[in-house]
Amino acid sequence: MEKGEAEEPHPHVVILPIPAQGHVKPMLKLAELLSHSSFRVTFINTEYVHTTFLSSVDIHSFSRRFPKFRFVSIPDGLPPDSPRSGKGIIDVLLSLRDTAKASLLEVLVSLRQPPTCIIADGIVCCAAIDAGEEFGVPVWAFRTYSACCTWTFICPSSFKKGKFHSRLVSFLSGYFSRKLIFIFLSDKKEIVNFSRVDR
Repeated sequence: MEKGEAEEPHPHVVILPIPAQGHVKPMLKLAELLSHSSFRVTFINTEYVHTTFLSSVDIHSFSRRFPKFRFVSIPDGLPPDSPRSGKGIIDVLLSLRDTAKASLLEVLVSLRQPPTCIIADGIVCCAAIDAGEEFGVPVWAFRTYSACCTWTFICPSSFKKGKFHSRLVSFLSGYFSRKLIFIFLSDKKEIVNFSRVDR
């Protein structure tokens, strides 16, 4: 680098998982990998998850391992005594649908270094996309579930449309031998869509 030239800042990614262990953990692993690759990381949890997280992690040791990593918490919009697991997760997701964008914008404005991008859990990416557009930051949706879970979302409509060969369907039917109910977020207007697969 020549004298007088300013050093380029490290890329800065903001990560927004939904507040559920099976989503926070994979997003945290992604954030750790990015941090090891010299990214600055701002990891956003809800206040409830953040408090639980801090009680289970040696935050000083974590900070030494990942010096460019910062945790931030936002409200989930629910009263403190509301359940947030089991059936309560639906209330959390519905509340975040209404509150996450404003909270995310507050975080983005407060950052010392503007983010290079936002990586949001695919379930809450609508709020992140809206905030990213207002802030002029690209947003990527990151799906934390497995390939098998993706198959279950594709499966019902694909079977109905006759897109799969009958031999493939009979082979795979063994994997779907019990009744499963899947809840997923479809878009901003129709927040919860139930899809039932019966065998």
